[in-house]
Amino acid sequence: MPDPLTGGMVSVRYTYAIPLEIVYRTPLSSWNPFDLDYLDYYTPATEAQRIEALQRPQRGPNGKLTRNGGLIPSTAYNGTSYYGFFYWTPAEFYSDTAASDPADTSGAVVGVLDKQGIVRKVRASGHQIIMSGIPNIRTKLRNIRQRYPIHPLAGDKDVGLASARALKHMFTTKQSEVLLQSELNIPSSTLPFWTNPSTIARHFHRMNVVGSNIDKWVSNTTTMVTTEQENGHTHRLRILRTLDKSTGEFTYQQIDCDGLGQTCADGHSKICLTDDLC
Repeated sequence: MPDPLTGGMVSVRYTYAIPLEIVYRTPLSSWNPFDLDYLDYYTPATEAQRIEALQRPQRGPNGKLTRNGGLIPSTAYNGTSYYGFFYWTPAEFYSDTAASDPADTSGAVVGVLDKQGIVRKVRASGHQIIMSGIPNIRTKLRNIRQRYPIHPLAGDKDVGLASARALKHMFTTKQSEVLLQSELNIPSSTLPFWTNPSTIARHFHRMNVVGSNIDKWVSNTTTMVTTEQENGHTHRLRILRTLDKSTGEFTYQQIDCDGLGQTCADGHSKICLTDDLC
């Protein structure tokens, strides 16, 4: 085909496997009940003014970036913006319990100064994959989901995709541990786990039991595992391994999280051999 710029002939290729997504929008994206100041990146005329608009929510009285969304006037964000500081929804709108301790890294609740200088407790107003809990609004199995991927039909007969689906099936069967070792030739000293979703700022954690720990891990005993970092933090879990004599398969149970009991502070209460089962 002719190049629209040079007029010469060029070869082109087209793909019909364009990744698409359905996003169910809600009024939360435009609901600003506290009338919090909103800084539009595109309104300032110069690049320096745009950078200033992006950084203003974090600027303290001394002009330095000292504000971190704390719940006191000196550390609360001074305004909101679409880029990283889109916090409009009142914290009370959701039923999830969110920690306000500065050491909490979940980012569920932040403080933002309104136009009268009052600190307002708010949460992010952007689109979520699975929304946080809303009182008296819940589907049969989980909280409301806003975003769904659309898988392209062009890949239905793709050999690589078929292999990936077969691998997913292996991960989601009850005999996944045995299949992974025999079919994929994965050493028996590697055993992956996932936590169930957090009830605050929804996220998962993955962890592996590695090395000689697997061989030493006999039935009805526990081992300590540190999760991978997600959402700015990790957890230290104690996991119980039990042999089901009727099936010959091992089952696993989360016994303790960070010394707080079975459930973590942000709601992880169990582990699974695949994130699909959690």
